[in-house]
Amino acid sequence: MATRKVLAEVSALVPSARIAELDVARDTDEAERAGIRVDRDMLSRLSGDFSQILARLEEEIQEDAQETFSVSSPKQIGDILFGKMGLSGGTKTKTGAWSTTAQVLDDLAEQGHALPSKILEWRQVSKLKSTYTDALPTYVNPQTHRVHTTYALAATTTGRLSSNEPNLQNIPVRTEDGRKIRRAFIATPGHKLVSADYSQIELRLLAEIADVPVLRQAFRDGLDIHAMTASEMFGVPIEGFRHPAPDILESWNDRLTRLIATLRKGDVLVVANIRALGRDADEGARTVAELRRHGIIVKVLSHNARHLADAAAVR
Repeated sequence: MATRKVLAEVSALVPSARIAELDVARDTDEAERAGIRVDRDMLSRLSGDFSQILARLEEEIQEDAQETFSVSSPKQIGDILFGKMGLSGGTKTKTGAWSTTAQVLDDLAEQGHALPSKILEWRQVSKLKSTYTDALPTYVNPQTHRVHTTYALAATTTGRLSSNEPNLQNIPVRTEDGRKIRRAFIATPGHKLVSADYSQIELRLLAEIADVPVLRQAFRDGLDIHAMTASEMFGVPIEGFRHPAPDILESWNDRLTRLIATLRKGDVLVVANIRALGRDADEGARTVAELRRHGIIVKVLSHNARHLADAAAVR
């Protein structure tokens, strides 16, 4: 009986599996075979531009450090920042070397230090050059003159589609350099490339799982969730609301969710508006109390701010 029950349950899942997996697998196979065209000349020009930027940054970095060293060496960077310059906030890894992760350098840059900021910029440009403008042309198939990536349906913990050899999904979109690289992907004459994505899928799931009526209703009503959040913070009606800072508003909800998830005991969370932490001031107050219960220090600058709020974690 138990075996029959299991078989019945598995059989009931087959139609869903066919739609969610098998049909999509056929689609991704067609996409892999079709490939995508790239403008190799544009990528070559971008590589040249990036090389010039990297050379300028290296010169400025070594001038600020007052010595010649390899900017690509985390160990040498750590020795200069925390050993020679004596900057505060340094921590060592298990190997005994100074940690120079992006977060560490970003924290130093926020303190007003120019050298870590330039090193971060060098790393970003270097990654764009090595990962995309230099590498993409090497993936162009000589017969099809297209790039044929490989898609994976079950390689990420979130269930999202991923690609490799080359990875075409992590090309930055919020920076001008990233957008330049994206423009190197071109359509066949007479055709157009169409970009599509889920509409705030993580927030939609979060609204359902956390049972947040305001968010759930907002999605059902087709409201711009980011505009709604900003409307709450500005204290003005959402009707006719104009985004004062689109890039900030679009990422506010995601950044706040990720920020709170990373907090640890002893961290300090500075919030400009208590309504940023809940559906209303009361829920925001409950969130503050819960965070404080876990040893997180919360500082609320205003309980009725009418300007765009922001939050920062300080360790």
